[in-house]
Amino acid sequence: MEERIEFVSSLKNFTAVKKMKLDGTKTSVDIVQFLASIQVTTNSKIRSLLEEIVDIEKLNENTKHLMTLEYSQFFAEIYSSKTKKIIAGLFPENFNKKFKDAFLEAYQVYLIEKYFLLNKRAIGYHQILFPALSKLKKAIKGK
Repeated sequence: MEERIEFVSSLKNFTAVKKMKLDGTKTSVDIVQFLASIQVTTNSKIRSLLEEIVDIEKLNENTKHLMTLEYSQFFAEIYSSKTKKIIAGLFPENFNKKFKDAFLEAYQVYLIEKYFLLNKRAIGYHQILFPALSKLKKAIKGK
């Protein structure tokens, strides 16, 4: 059986095909870079979809004070009831309540990623600019 890694997305506004055949010439370095490229693709799409669900400009405006805090203060504040209230207040009226906690956490992760990018720190493999990913620099930097 041929070993391979494949990621295929065929949505109206999100098409991606990433394939790697593991033919004995690929090293662990090659595989790490390839898997990170899949994360760049999927995490960039998740970020853009999160930006469509709520008024992202309002979220950024209401949480911009967090971006100036020291690490310990930031993490205390990101999980505070005040920040959760800000995020939950932006959910659309027809938002399915059973997903509330998961999406509260998703937007906390969104803000954590933003904070770490501003502080030039990577918190996921998708944020590391491996040589093979240099053409995806814009997506990695979250812009």
